[in-house]
Amino acid sequence: MVPRRPLSCLVIIASLTGLVWPARGSACTLFAAAGEQVKGGGVLIAKNRDWRPDHLQSLRLVSPGAGHRYYGLFATGNNEPGLKAGINDQGLVAVSATFSIPKALRTAMPRTTHLLSKLLSCCATVDEALQHAAWFQGPRFMFLADREKVASIEIGPDGRYQVVITDRAVLYHTNPYVTPPLQAYNPARISPSSLERYRRVEELLGQRTQFSLEDFVRISEDRAGGPDNSLWRDGSTPTASRTLAAWIVYLSPVGEPQLYVKIANPGQAPTLHRLSFADVFSRID
Repeated sequence: MVPRRPLSCLVIIASLTGLVWPARGSACTLFAAAGEQVKGGGVLIAKNRDWRPDHLQSLRLVSPGAGHRYYGLFATGNNEPGLKAGINDQGLVAVSATFSIPKALRTAMPRTTHLLSKLLSCCATVDEALQHAAWFQGPRFMFLADREKVASIEIGPDGRYQVVITDRAVLYHTNPYVTPPLQAYNPARISPSSLERYRRVEELLGQRTQFSLEDFVRISEDRAGGPDNSLWRDGSTPTASRTLAAWIVYLSPVGEPQLYVKIANPGQAPTLHRLSFADVFSRID
């Protein structure tokens, strides 16, 4: 997750004591680029969503009773339902990834439910979202982006968290904690898939000095690590975790945001969606 090039950066650190638990299956790859790293400027943000093929996903426009409308990728029919990636009508994007510990341990800890939905419905910018740090409860990872910057947020148990913000570099994340203050929470043996995907996305982001939306699409499709360790994972068995969706947004500094979504629901042909900001938010519920 550490940026490759000089950046404007804020780091919020919390001290902690280490805990140990067994490694679990890992899911999701997050990556982003900002400022001079993006062709035309602005911000690119992406999530490859990996999970077991035991449920379906859909795109949905949500109009809260109060607050901003948001459009997102939702999972339904499994034991981790809800919003997985979204953009609101102000151009704020939020994506998340799980921390690989047993669900019973994770859910027993203090946790803000529906965190992405809360941030998207009430906040217009990254800076506004970071003012809600009291909501940073429950182990997970998040990337937030607007047209000026990207924030990577690692949330540990008991509300301990770290934030890295950049307006001119790349960020990337898989499923272990990578900032030193939170690494003590990692399992003794980190998933090989998480390590390989982290190494591969770092390698691909190091091959260029600037990226376009299409470059991020190509990175999301990378299969160099085989069925279980690639950025786009096909799964080595019918029940193995695999990539179920790619969510990529280009936040232009002057034009409207552009959205690319690929959904690979189990038992269905993959579907591609290329949408402009107007395509999404000109709709009337």
